[in-house]
Amino acid sequence: MARLLTCGWETGDLNEAGVTSINAGTIALVTSSPSPRTGTYCLKCSLPSTWSGDCAKKIFNLGAALTTICGRFAWYPYHSPPESSLYVMRLLDSAGTPQCGLAVTAPSTYTLVAYRGSTSNVLATASRAALPTQWNIVQFKVTISDAAGRFEVWLNDVKVIDFTGDTENTSNTNVSFVELGLIRIVNSSGSNITYYAFDDIALNDTTGAYENDVPDDAAVLLLTPNGVGTTTQLTPSAGDNYACVDEIPPSTSDYVESDTADQQDTYVMQDLSAQYNQIALVQPIFYAGLAASGTGALRGVVRSGGTDYADTADKPLSTTAAFVRGDVHYVDPADNATWTPAKVNALEVGPRVK
Repeated sequence: MARLLTCGWETGDLNEAGVTSINAGTIALVTSSPSPRTGTYCLKCSLPSTWSGDCAKKIFNLGAALTTICGRFAWYPYHSPPESSLYVMRLLDSAGTPQCGLAVTAPSTYTLVAYRGSTSNVLATASRAALPTQWNIVQFKVTISDAAGRFEVWLNDVKVIDFTGDTENTSNTNVSFVELGLIRIVNSSGSNITYYAFDDIALNDTTGAYENDVPDDAAVLLLTPNGVGTTTQLTPSAGDNYACVDEIPPSTSDYVESDTADQQDTYVMQDLSAQYNQIALVQPIFYAGLAASGTGALRGVVRSGGTDYADTADKPLSTTAAFVRGDVHYVDPADNATWTPAKVNALEVGPRVK
């Protein structure tokens, strides 16, 4: 695989991706203050009047121990003194110990620094500052090594950090977790109006033929069902099948269900807004669970060019409803060619019971 995570929290559910960790302050999805960079929602991490340690953050499990990790996130910094040493992003090894990351050591300057272990060990300082109270695009590529490491950072399409040397803080030469948020605040109290917001997150490894390097600047969009598709085999709780699975945020108050293997639904989906004319990838996402104890799974299905294309492997379900991500489609499976708005607008998407 290459794309590990795509998230803009457009489902409206904080649990869509990553583990939420709150030691102090708040973390929430918001539609204003600030306005999301794209779509309807963004993630907002805010400080309280007193705080200590890691305040509010999201932790993303990459599901593998990687030597090189590439990523992109939109970052909206809004803060004032007395805060210092605000870690924006941390990369953790397979044991959950920090390797390196990005921080702001002097909040009033909004200048990112790359560090190893902690901000007492700065590797490089960005050549320009981020824009306060505005959305900034941060892209990075980090290779973990005690001698031949590399830490590259782009800010708003300009390369601002290019460090070569020791990026390995632990005995594990890898990255397995990415943290974003308000992390490790030095001060413990004070009057403040501080928050960081995040949007349009993408994480890649370096394998495969697609998305195997630094993700381009892009929007993360969610298209929801809005019509009856070609196949309607699951049983709705009430009304039309597609209308049982179109809520934002998702809920289990209405649903479709089946205990028959290989039954499926496909739904007509919303069209893209006209402003989006290039598509990097398509990935189905479902909110699903088992209605009784036991085992079960689903596979995501995309229907393109009159043919159904199912995930290559089962996605196990639990008795607690949760988000399930289908396979990433970098090209249209009907012709193995680049996605176009017309192709995406013609897609049907749905679940297949396994």
